[in-house]
Order: sequence, then structure tokens, then C-alpha cells
Amino acid sequence: MFNESWSYPFLDEPKGASAVEVDVTDAVWRKSTYSGPDGNCVEVAFLAGGDIAVRDTKDLGRGPVLAFGPGQWRAFLADVTAGEFGRG
Repeated sequence: MFNESWSYPFLDEPKGASAVEVDVTDAVWRKSTYSGPDGNCVEVAFLAGGDIAVRDTKDLGRGPVLAFGPGQWRAFLADVTAGEFGRG
């Protein structure tokens, strides 16, 4: 679960992001069928309130969680599909 008392340098300067606590207690996490067994992937959970949570699999559920609202998630997926985050 994301803990707002954690310190992340990229959150020290507000740039449209904020640290909030997200309850993922009952989340059902999924990962892509393209993911290998090495744990080098991310997991996604659709939360009861409509938000979407993302975490790094290799943290074994103990690391930070990114949370997106539905509109933010659609925009993120559109950018991924468009190649906005491709490796240069």
C-alpha cells in the first residue's frame, strides 16, 4: 500500500502528482500473459471505487502502488499504444 509518509524525490516538487493513500486490501492483482516467470513485470488491479492500481511484481506486494483515475488510465493506455514511452 502506498504510504503518504514515504519520501520520494520526484514528489518533492508538485508537478500535477500527489501522494495519497490507496486501499488495496481487497484488490485482485493481474499481470499480463506476456509476463515471464522472472518477476520483471507490473501488476494491475481494478479497485472498487473505479480507480486502477499498478505495482511492481518484484516488490512482492510490499512496495509503492501507483493509482490512476479512470480518465488518467485511459490516457496512459492511449500513450502506451501510441508509443509515447518506447525505448529510444
